This record gives sequence, C-alpha cells and structure tokens, in this order.
Amino acid sequence: MDNKKYEKTKKKRKKSEKEKDKEKEKEASYISDTITFCATFIRDSVVNAGEVLQNNYYPIKESLLNAYDTYFCECTQQNNVRVNGNVPFFTIKSDNSRN
Repeated sequence: MDNKKYEKTKKKRKKSEKEKDKEKEKEASYISDTITFCATFIRDSVVNAGEVLQNNYYPIKESLLNAYDTYFCECTQQNNVRVNGNVPFFTIKSDNSRN
C-alpha cells in the first residue's frame, strides 16, 4: 500500500515539475517576443524618419531595414523578405566633369 502511494506522489511531482518547465518556456518566449516587438517598432520608426529626412532615398532606407533585420532576426527565420533590386547602398554621385 505504501509503495502505491509513494508511486502516485512521485508521478504528481513529475507532472508538477513538467508544468513548471512549460511555464518557464512560456516566460522566455514572452520576453523574446517583447524584445522583437520593440526592435520592430524602433526599426520602423527609424525608417520613417529616414524617409522624411532623405525624401525616401532608397539605398539609405533599405540599408537601415537590412541592418535591423540582420541584428534582430539573426537567429530566427525572417518572416519578411525584402528585395533590394541590386541597388548599392550609400552610393556616391560621381562627378564626370574634370577641371
């Protein structure tokens, strides 16, 4: 009899430990999701500021987006894939006229 009670309490402990582990996993996920949301918000704010200041200058806008995406999505799969159209970033306008 005592052995059966012991086994039951042992099973209950294992279940409670598993539930605690699941809760810990959820907490980590919540923190990670919060950080990702904040990073996305900051990225979008910087892009909007870049659009206003640079009159939607494509290379600067895309380089800002790519910098944030690679920093915050380095370990995860990107949900949002952007195509830059092979436009070089921060291009310098060359002066063809020589003095």
